[in-house]
Amino acid sequence: MLLSSGYAANTRLSIRNFKAIFVVCRSMAPVDDYGIELEYKRVTDMDMAPRACIACGFGGVIRRSYKFIDRQDLGTPFVKRILRHERVLWECKKCGKQFTISNPRVPFDSGYTDDVKKYVSMRVLEKGDSMHRVASDLLSLHNITIKMQTIHAWINECRARDGDEKRKQVEPAIIEHSGALSLDATFKTVHVKKNDRMTTKVVRS
Repeated sequence: MLLSSGYAANTRLSIRNFKAIFVVCRSMAPVDDYGIELEYKRVTDMDMAPRACIACGFGGVIRRSYKFIDRQDLGTPFVKRILRHERVLWECKKCGKQFTISNPRVPFDSGYTDDVKKYVSMRVLEKGDSMHRVASDLLSLHNITIKMQTIHAWINECRARDGDEKRKQVEPAIIEHSGALSLDATFKTVHVKKNDRMTTKVVRS
């Protein structure tokens, strides 16, 4: 009986210690100005360093400088997720050419991840939700601030792309006719006799 009570007391103490450690760890997490926890996912160009200069092809390339670019990602009502991209400026040791590379893990021309774009197009184009409703849900449910102009641009881009694909599927293929008629797998040249031409006269009443 004493062993059971001692084991239970140690278990309760361990649970309290775990909760205290969890609270401390949560308090150490970075937060924004509104007290929302910030969660970073880091991507760096150092993981895919170029093997040669893009200008002269020389194999000696060094890292000259870098900068961090943050892109908003889908979060939760209590966690704001950010994709932090370390963009590296490379320099050739031989010709001095400075350049950056295109990292396929991050979008190049947007302040948002591809998942955010897919979420917006799914809500608007597939579910039929209004753009204002989507923008409101992104802020309240995913901690993403976005302008209506950005959503409009994405939707117009998706619609234009879908329209081009549909036109490619609908447009008939243009086939040049050689003047031969295929009957029972036999090709014969078609000639119209002069006597076979019919002339229709229109008589006005």
